[in-house]
Amino acid sequence: MSPVIEKLRGLYVITDPLLLPPDKLVSGVHAALDGGARIVQYRNKTSGHANSKALVFTELASLRALTERYNALLIVNDSIQVCIDSGADGVHIGQSDHRIETARVMLGPNKVLGVTCHNDPALAQQAVNNGADYCAFGRLFASKTKPNARACSLETFKELCAQPYLSVGIGGITAENAQAVINAGADMTAVIDGVFGQQNIEASAYAIASLF
Repeated sequence: MSPVIEKLRGLYVITDPLLLPPDKLVSGVHAALDGGARIVQYRNKTSGHANSKALVFTELASLRALTERYNALLIVNDSIQVCIDSGADGVHIGQSDHRIETARVMLGPNKVLGVTCHNDPALAQQAVNNGADYCAFGRLFASKTKPNARACSLETFKELCAQPYLSVGIGGITAENAQAVINAGADMTAVIDGVFGQQNIEASAYAIASLF
């Protein structure tokens, strides 16, 4: 198993430009890492616009320096090419993004490939067969970031986590409900508002990270 894949466990935080605008991004992620986050996903849906590319790579360089200091992983949302060009550890794609097998070929064997699989065991198995390192399932609870995302019950999530692949729970996870997600078998809990939308980012991250 790749040393990078071995790091896929614990609190997985996802940035949001509304919660962490450019002037707060680095300090916010730094606080989350201080609280015990092990994986950071950089999510910026404006990254495809030419006038924002310089900012994207500047932000990724700053986050790369942080995650290396904490021996954590840096994942890029959606863009395989940005992942490769920035030297990030991997990419997370959705079902409507790049084809999974194409993503694996582009990334090579040593970068992380994560795939959104909603609540569907068939999508998860297909993703793994085509080279995914982990499957993300949710939303598990009401989500402020993606309120209309497809729901996945904890019962279904538990069944999905029983399969022989790494699993991530996502959607409305907070310090109050994270234990139920971990008890269901999650290898990682992906959190946005439950960490970055809180007044004390470090404490909120610790409250979840310490459960693993």
